[in-house]
Amino acid sequence: MDLLGSDKLTCQYWIIMATYYKQDKEVRRKSHNDSTRLALTVFNWIDRLPDVVRESVMARCSTICLHPSEFLWSRGDNDYDLYQIIEGELHLYTLTEEGKKLLYITFTSGDCTGENGMIDGEARYHMAQAIKTTRLRRLSRADYVELSLIHPELNWELLKMMSRRSRIIYEHMDAMSLLPMSVQIASRLCLLLDTALVDKQVVGEVDLQVTQEDIASMLGTTRQSVSRILAEWQSLGIINLRYGKIVVI
Repeated sequence: MDLLGSDKLTCQYWIIMATYYKQDKEVRRKSHNDSTRLALTVFNWIDRLPDVVRESVMARCSTICLHPSEFLWSRGDNDYDLYQIIEGELHLYTLTEEGKKLLYITFTSGDCTGENGMIDGEARYHMAQAIKTTRLRRLSRADYVELSLIHPELNWELLKMMSRRSRIIYEHMDAMSLLPMSVQIASRLCLLLDTALVDKQVVGEVDLQVTQEDIASMLGTTRQSVSRILAEWQSLGIINLRYGKIVVI
């Protein structure tokens, strides 16, 4: 099988999935005009809570701001709080023994993170670093425990989000093991589309704020391999490559 994006299976997969995310965005739009509510991304479970429960959570949250390149936490930190990104961008990654960055995921507005440390009380395993100026809400572990005893719905929404995250991890592992690189890239771009299209009116092109280097880091491959496939897709009129982003046509 041709590992470039020109193979028929990859092109069909990409076009079908991209079309699905564009059409399905109306179903997943925010149902409120409340300015404190954030986009209902895959990893945003707080804004899925019933109003009274969410208001209780918001009342306990503090707000912090990270400057570009500042760490929210480093590997080994004893940080057990829960965070939700209000605006900005956060990279979750680890470093190999050679110092190579292995990017797991990019969190953007609405996404929640920090659940593992909050649940098990273990030290942080990954690095969490702001890529641009980033504002976050912070809920302490003690406040979460207290609120969960009053509002059991908290635990239920958290469990559903953790289940969604597990499914994504399993799909990613399958892709890394079984699928050609072109399909791996298509799958990753579709996940980014899922976040980019939430609560947005889509007319024509969609900008994905991700670099080719980011995608290579996510998939554990080289930038050259990613660039070769994306250039093929650009020649087919599926995407446009621009500085610091990929535009889905």
